[in-house]
Amino acid sequence: MNYLDGMDNLEHGRQLVAFAGAVAGPDRATVDAARRVLRERMGAPGVGIASLIAANFSMLDRVAKVIGISVDAMIIRPSA
Repeated sequence: MNYLDGMDNLEHGRQLVAFAGAVAGPDRATVDAARRVLRERMGAPGVGIASLIAANFSMLDRVAKVIGISVDAMIIRPSA
């Protein structure tokens, strides 16, 4: 299953997935471009909400790692 399957059924789904991928990646220009597209489609409040969700996930992932929970293994194994 492709992670974009079903995204056409979610309003702004493809743009949100692109933003999430950009935030997880190393390239600042890609993040900036994805943010611009979100702002055009969803407005500034939508970008803010998407950014908060991404930041919260990052925080939870770091907390899990600190206490010894391997989120990577939990996510990677089922998707293999």
